[in-house]
Amino acid sequence: MLAHEASPSLRRRIDQVYRHRLSAEWIRQGAPTLRASKANTTQKLFAPTHTLTDFGIAPERIPQSLPSSWLLAATLEDSEQALTSRRRLRRVLPVHLVQAISDMNFLEAAAFLGIPTSWTTQGRLRVRPLNPYQDLKDRDLPATLELLAEHVISQERIDYRARRAQFSRWSIDDRTWDELCRLHRRGRGPKPTERTRECASAFVWSYVTGSEFALAPVFQPPMRPHDRSQTDDLPHLALLRRWESQEQPIPSVSLCRALEDHASQLIATVSHTP
Repeated sequence: MLAHEASPSLRRRIDQVYRHRLSAEWIRQGAPTLRASKANTTQKLFAPTHTLTDFGIAPERIPQSLPSSWLLAATLEDSEQALTSRRRLRRVLPVHLVQAISDMNFLEAAAFLGIPTSWTTQGRLRVRPLNPYQDLKDRDLPATLELLAEHVISQERIDYRARRAQFSRWSIDDRTWDELCRLHRRGRGPKPTERTRECASAFVWSYVTGSEFALAPVFQPPMRPHDRSQTDDLPHLALLRRWESQEQPIPSVSLCRALEDHASQLIATVSHTP
């Protein structure tokens, strides 16, 4: 809007204030810029970053959602942060890290990780560059990314992108689900329902692929029921987050452990290394 409606003097003043408040390094790491396309429409772009290309890390090695252990490795102690803050860091830091080890801009890095365009371009941005002062408690973003890169090098070489492709239509089959339900009935909690089964599939899929629960195949067309909207999935996601954080009361500790065991068995059958 400002690119078309504000006067040149106002745009210059806004730019001066913006650059005064944010460091040049922060602007280079991912500050939004405006560019008019051929259709004379404004498109949000984010500057690429090249600071960690010397590490030689393939972007395929970066999961879509950052594990808690990776946050701890980057000295971002998350045990006392609100769950929503942790999710934002897990969701956005991988995008910045892909930027840092490649020549992609922010939006290209998000797309590479399989993040839907609607999460970055429509309405209020769900995935947007981190503000070191607000999101990292004034920690240095480049230094944080370097710590993450060092951690990646020490980890097993996993091609998360190939895993997302391999499991793009995956869900728990009937035989496996029947077995898991028997385990579930040994513990406390409500009787498993179809919602429980969908959440179980999303839980295992996320564990195997290092991805967002909300992007699990069971919540996306064509596997998602045609008469159910994404808004209807919110109770499912709330349940999954309780499982992930082991927030009390957990529907069934035995079920969650069984799902993790099943995910580990699936991972043992995969051998993708970038």
